[in-house]
Amino acid sequence: MRRVRLLALAGLLLLAACGTYEIVPARRIDLGGGMSVEPRREWNRHVPPAGQGKPHLSWTLDGPVLHQLLLFPGLGDGEALFETGGVDPRRGPPPVYRSAMTPNDIAELIEASMTRSLGSPAFRLNALKAFAFAGAPGFRIEFAFAGRDEIEREGVAIGTVRGGRLYLLIHEGTALHHFGRYLPEVEAIAASARIAGR
Repeated sequence: MRRVRLLALAGLLLLAACGTYEIVPARRIDLGGGMSVEPRREWNRHVPPAGQGKPHLSWTLDGPVLHQLLLFPGLGDGEALFETGGVDPRRGPPPVYRSAMTPNDIAELIEASMTRSLGSPAFRLNALKAFAFAGAPGFRIEFAFAGRDEIEREGVAIGTVRGGRLYLLIHEGTALHHFGRYLPEVEAIAASARIAGR
């Protein structure tokens, strides 16, 4: 538990130091792309610097070092999950979403993206299940990995494809404490998801 407390302190210090977070209120939130969710409590949302927007939204309660909820409100064909800044000559282009992908393909996309972007070669897929999301057939992917810090983490991805676009939530956090602690909150957010006009 001492390690968890130290990680919590590090996460809070990081959250304070970057100064680029704002409160997400506990009400229905329009994420863009026709997608909305309704958190049961307030979260902290990362606000990227001007000109450095990402195709996803990042929310956290204790700091991204400890856990984060990534929300993808309608990822389009050819878009990457985590990187849009061009090709890294050392690693090549990032893996991208394709509208013809199956849930198995999306699980592989998540694995490839996290392995490349988060330095997590020890990624393992634990489960892939059919799952209703935003009133439509979807999927639930459960996984585990260790990043560069060698801390064991668990994750879950819940989503669906509508009109060729990927609507996805990814929750990941420390296996020892944060993933399980906030999983009910994330599941409630997933259950509240709505996608309009798709």
